[in-house]
This record gives sequence, structure tokens and C-alpha cells, in this order.
Amino acid sequence: MEDKKVIETMNAKLEEIKAEFLKKLNQTETWTEVANSEGVVVYSSPFKGGPNMWKSVTTLEFKDGKNVGKLWDIFHSFEGRLKWDKTLSGSSATIKQLEDQKTIDRSVTEPALGGVISPRDFIDLRNWELTPEGGVIEYGASIEWPAMPTQKGFVRGWNSACGTVITPKGENKFEMMVLWHTDIKGWIPGSAINKAMPASMINQL
Repeated sequence: MEDKKVIETMNAKLEEIKAEFLKKLNQTETWTEVANSEGVVVYSSPFKGGPNMWKSVTTLEFKDGKNVGKLWDIFHSFEGRLKWDKTLSGSSATIKQLEDQKTIDRSVTEPALGGVISPRDFIDLRNWELTPEGGVIEYGASIEWPAMPTQKGFVRGWNSACGTVITPKGENKFEMMVLWHTDIKGWIPGSAINKAMPASMINQL
């Protein structure tokens, strides 16, 4: 019964996260291009009362384009993500499996800027869905989870609604848009964060 209540609560929360994520991703008036390298274009947008938002856009070639469900293994599961996402540490893991693709995860980042930014961890509620267009949407946000308190050696960061949308753009080609909206906490100058974020988004791929 307790698990059923948790799942119901998390399902409602995920609907809110999804709506907020798509609203931020699709707004057009505030995004400014800040980097363009290796086929990845990065944009930044101010956010009232919080840290900047960051968006990257790139084109993917996926040989098995008719079976986009396999993108789950690449972009959502840690086993798949750790093969390409250079921002993540191998200690990242799923804390609780809810239902279908819905999970509560602990994502751990590698140090950035030569160690200037120390490792962060995030406790995120996440989901993954196929879209009617034949693509994928993955979204999530940080939550409080008493079973996973802060740990020594890591700064507990906070993700507002963020995620990834992968849209078909022709045979075996997809456009991937990634939105980060992260408060990495700790004593770090805003200038250092603004320098690190575009490079991190490009290096992620």
C-alpha cells in the first residue's frame, strides 16, 4: 500500500515536471547562442529567481532508426549513458524502480574545470516515453528522498525540470535537444559556472 501511494504521488509529480520541462524547452524569446562546436549548438537563457537554463541542439544518426525504443538503453539507463556521457561518474545508479520507465536515481557528476568544481550528486525523479512522432522524450527533476541523505565528498545539487527530446528528421536521423536547469550549489562564482556549462554540454556527447 505504501509503494502504491508513492507511485501515485510520483506519477502526479512527473506530469508537472514534463509540462514545465517542455514549456522551458520550447520558449523562443530568451535563448541566446553561446557556443557552437563539434556539431553541437549551445544556448543559454536567464531564469528569474534561479540559475541560467542551458540548451543544446545536435543531430544524431541512429542506424536502427525504426526501433527507437533502443534509445532507452542509450539515453536513459545508466548502463547505456555511462558509455557516452562524460559528465557522469560510474557510481551513478537507480535508487528505486517505480513502474515502466519511471525511476528515482542518484546521478553523480565528475569534477569539472580541472577540479575547480567538485563532484555533485543529484536525487532525481525521471521518466522516459516514446512520442507519437516516433521519437523519445526523457525528463526529470530533483526531489527530496529521505532514504538517500547527503554523503561526504559530494555537494548535493538540485535539478529543476530538465531532460531530452529526440525527434525524427529523416531516415535514421534525429534531432536531439537537451535542457539543463541545474543549481550545482556550493561556493562557485557565476562566471565559472557560465564557462563550464557550454563546454560540459558539448563534451557530454
